[in-house]
Amino acid sequence: MANRESRALKAALWLGSGAVIGAGVALLLAPRPGKETRRDIARFAKKAERGAEGIVEDFSDTMGGILDRGRDLALEAKKELRKTIEDAQGTLEKQRMRLSKLVG
Repeated sequence: MANRESRALKAALWLGSGAVIGAGVALLLAPRPGKETRRDIARFAKKAERGAEGIVEDFSDTMGGILDRGRDLALEAKKELRKTIEDAQGTLEKQRMRLSKLVG
């Protein structure tokens, strides 16, 4: 699941990067005065920055959730393993007692 999310994030970042580059090239080649073009590029860059910050925040939240779930699963597995070992020790002790009664 993490691999799928990683691929989706990479695709989104490539798409966003392509959009930014394409928009920048279009602005540079547009028949407008340089001052207007530079202003438009600056506005677009600020808008892209805000969008990128949102993507990074979403990704960070998603990864934090995944890490929390993994931590919870590991703790649960540790508890189950500890219980299984304790049960096995109890069974071994019962068998040892039974064997010692038989052997004498």
